[in-house]
Amino acid sequence: MVANQQTNVIHSLPDNPDHILISYPEKKGIYPAVFKVNIHSGISEKIVKAQKPITSWLVDRDGKPLMGHGMSDGESKLLIRNQDDDELVDISDRPLFKTGYFTPLEQGLSDNTMYVSSSIGKGRAKIYHYNYEKNLILSKIYEHPRVDVEDIIYSRSKNKILAVYYVDDVFQYSFFDKKFEDFFNKLSQNFIDNNIRILNYNENGEYSVVASGNDHSPTDYYIYNKNNDEFKLLVSNSKALENFTLSPVEPITYFSRDGLEIHSYLTKPINIYGEMPGIIMPHGGPWARDALSYNDWAQFFANRGYVVLQPNFRGSTGYGNIFTNLSIGEWGGKMQEDLTDGVKWLVKEKIVDPNRICIVGASYGGYAALMGAIKDPELYRCAISYAPVTDINSYINTYKNFPDNDLLRMRVMGNSPKSYLKERSPSKQTIKIKIPILLAHGNNDIRVDIKHSKSMVKSLQKTKKNYKYIELENESHFLLQNDNKIKLFHEMEIFLKNNLM
Repeated sequence: MVANQQTNVIHSLPDNPDHILISYPEKKGIYPAVFKVNIHSGISEKIVKAQKPITSWLVDRDGKPLMGHGMSDGESKLLIRNQDDDELVDISDRPLFKTGYFTPLEQGLSDNTMYVSSSIGKGRAKIYHYNYEKNLILSKIYEHPRVDVEDIIYSRSKNKILAVYYVDDVFQYSFFDKKFEDFFNKLSQNFIDNNIRILNYNENGEYSVVASGNDHSPTDYYIYNKNNDEFKLLVSNSKALENFTLSPVEPITYFSRDGLEIHSYLTKPINIYGEMPGIIMPHGGPWARDALSYNDWAQFFANRGYVVLQPNFRGSTGYGNIFTNLSIGEWGGKMQEDLTDGVKWLVKEKIVDPNRICIVGASYGGYAALMGAIKDPELYRCAISYAPVTDINSYINTYKNFPDNDLLRMRVMGNSPKSYLKERSPSKQTIKIKIPILLAHGNNDIRVDIKHSKSMVKSLQKTKKNYKYIELENESHFLLQNDNKIKLFHEMEIFLKNNLM
């Protein structure tokens, strides 16, 4: 779902350690200005005014704002800032940007060169070194044969890339610097069974922040002190589960009815065999992806005896923009069919009992759960939906003043006729529902307003459907409060037991 613009720390100032640069919209604006802030006093000085269509600013190694990036008329824009008069020059029509989706990378920007992630050519995001003054690609830094490259790790002191990273099932690095590779390998020896990610690295500093986890253990965070070669635990998410044996997660691939490969993740209960009750759990976004990592919903369901399939249906990110763009205008359409085909794969492989399957999701996944109940009522025994979009027109209009609204409308609707808005909105189609629904929403959700669930409830009442609605007090879109999570998980456990067991 579309993110609200928030405060963003965009640069530290090595030569002025008492200050940082941040960007945020002023008052009720949606475009951010840039401020220099004293970290001790909190006093700020505006150094660059907010300018349309820029939603993110890029600065050089010295902290000088050089570029802005944003959306206009559904297209990505890159603009160079004139330091003297603060005016912007649009360079978005250059071939590297115009013929492929692109993102200017924050690290490594200089007075004439930059690093760019661009999907020019094969559709997957690759990293290029680009001279924007001469409009010249200097080199292709890295391309992965299957997935998008996400970003670089850059050394200011060495003026070079240390590594690039991407997600191919798990988070991975490809190294360009032997010292950084050796450092990573040294840290990894302390987490033999886990994947690690270096969240903060300063080659001249004393400390690094390290994240460690795997598919059946949540992420823990550490500070590593290189002076004494010691780790200090910052936050442990795994300790509460150390006495439980959690389920391993298996990457699998099935094919949609039109031949598209759907990369997915399968979690099975431990020591339970035969055809089990099953859950298909589409992720939120929908412009996001699942990976081979810990998911508390999937592990909870597997612990209670359910097989869980998490499909990266068309529209999921990470597999190139061609795959992502296959979702345009397909909410409740081919995106939904990808889920249906995943269920049919589970049945064909005799992994699940075809008479005991539930569709469960949150955010876009919650939308998909409701559309599953509408489009495939014979396939599912029940549906669970948390914080769903239930009215597409209302959802799009919520962001009508945001700079990327045209892109959002295009992605959701494509060139579909107005009838699409009703046909693909769950709250307008409840007459077709034949299975029990568990619906929940936080009343402090600013991403998808609770009015979506309330209008769904009214429609379910009007059409006399079997449902239960739970409103979670002071809860956000992301189910962050522990008491509310326990409450929802308890309700889901009862609901699933009543309908699948």
